[in-house]
Amino acid sequence: MWGFREDNVSELNSVILLYGPSGVGKSLAAEAIGYECGHVVRVINVSIFKSGSSTLEKVFEEAAKCGAILVLDEAQELLSYTAENQEALTLLNYHAKLFTKPVLVIARTETESAVDPKEVGLRCQLAIRFPVQGEQLRLLHWQRVFPKDTPMDPSVDFAHAAKTVLTPGAIRNAAYFAACKAAMQPVHKRVVTKAILEEAIAEVIRLARKTHSTIYS
Repeated sequence: MWGFREDNVSELNSVILLYGPSGVGKSLAAEAIGYECGHVVRVINVSIFKSGSSTLEKVFEEAAKCGAILVLDEAQELLSYTAENQEALTLLNYHAKLFTKPVLVIARTETESAVDPKEVGLRCQLAIRFPVQGEQLRLLHWQRVFPKDTPMDPSVDFAHAAKTVLTPGAIRNAAYFAACKAAMQPVHKRVVTKAILEEAIAEVIRLARKTHSTIYS
């Protein structure tokens, strides 16, 4: 109206960076954005840049035809300054500028510090950091993560479990590990106990350390 849409056309095809550790909800947020906007979400991996400019151009063209929002996943390597990354960012900036929908760039970062897209050459309208949640939110996740039919021993202490710094994704994995371990017990012992839950949390932390993921204190 009154020319505002024309003046702000660049906002319609902006690049939005979503970054933070694994399991904090970046991909879920991207899906929610697409849902709220009423558009299909097309997820592509950053490895697409290794296929050349023509392949990338085809991806953008196909997304434009179906009115999709593009999500560039596993893009953390683009946040480091290298000659190869600069070429990839140049291609991304060029095609995103011509694209008529937002391009969501999802990057897994293992640091609490903010990321400045300009430092690496990413033309980004908005950068949103997804932090690891506090103890109260972690408690809420623990209280809701197990299905209501899961047999739980009274010894299970979610408030104690919430003191361990885990992302929502890690909490979900720990709950699944605990349920599986409980299910493998003798019939009369198939219940999630405090000990089983603590073992599951320890296993999630062990795997996180093995993959150098910052999801624990």
